[in-house]
Amino acid sequence: MLVATAGVVAPAYAGGAPAPGSAGLGDRLYPLLGNGGYDVQDYNLRVLYPRKDPKQTVTGTVTITAVATQNLSRFNLDFGGDSIGRVKVNGSAAAFARDGDELVITPRHYLKRGKRFSVTVSDYKSHELAHMWFGDSVAPRPWSDVWQSEGHATWYKLLYAAETGIFQQYTGTPNREAYFKAAYARGDIYRTRYGPVARPLRADVIWDVFNPNVYDGGALALYALQQRIGVRKFETLERAWVTQNRGKSVSTQDFIALASRVSGQNLRGFLNDWLYGTKTPPMPGHPDWTVTPPPAPSSAAATSSAPAAKTLVSRR
Repeated sequence: MLVATAGVVAPAYAGGAPAPGSAGLGDRLYPLLGNGGYDVQDYNLRVLYPRKDPKQTVTGTVTITAVATQNLSRFNLDFGGDSIGRVKVNGSAAAFARDGDELVITPRHYLKRGKRFSVTVSDYKSHELAHMWFGDSVAPRPWSDVWQSEGHATWYKLLYAAETGIFQQYTGTPNREAYFKAAYARGDIYRTRYGPVARPLRADVIWDVFNPNVYDGGALALYALQQRIGVRKFETLERAWVTQNRGKSVSTQDFIALASRVSGQNLRGFLNDWLYGTKTPPMPGHPDWTVTPPPAPSSAAATSSAPAAKTLVSRR
């Protein structure tokens, strides 16, 4: 069916003419995070990793199934990977372009509102597979809780490096205990500069939230928790966290409540100190570990605009 508008013959579209989806969801702090025009139903990740040489880059394919919430002429994906080989929409090659951390995709044919579609991004390169569970499957509710994603990703990257014999090369420290001892020493410096692990001081730029205390400090809090409740209960907690909360957005307080139930201990005070405290608490099992005092206020002010201290684990 054709309709005439202002003397121009144009096709009628149910749901409106095809248009680009929004580049973000309008979050108060990060308006470009998330994407508009579709509702994701599931993710499927196929990973190829080198067994003989774990230092090589992990490659694979990500397929997203979604439902269009409008007639889409093009749409965005948040993408922080290294490189892309090709993109397909509903099995057909699609044009794509990188725009910072956005991947802008133009399908061969527009996507109809209410219809399911699939997007496949090939040659996706990443060493942050932990985010499939911590961050993607189980997402932080407010952005202040992003330590749940980044702290866990740091934890499991370190564990992988230790189990594959590349820890010294990867971190510059001989083992996980030495790594966490060094991170513990920086604890008060990080809390003074960036805020507590689960309460960043500000969000003027994205790295105010994705700061070293979210990564190393988050992993350090997990190490403290494992020291407190033991390896077996910690592993039970981790499995329960990703199983019970699959597909949900959850909070730090949800994590604390589950940790208390799994361990049989009231961990609210312990974990609140580690995640919200302005001072680094004592490390269970390591009474000899010490914290380096933060710079005096005048010195801190003078260096407030300096680049963030380098972490031993790369950011997402």
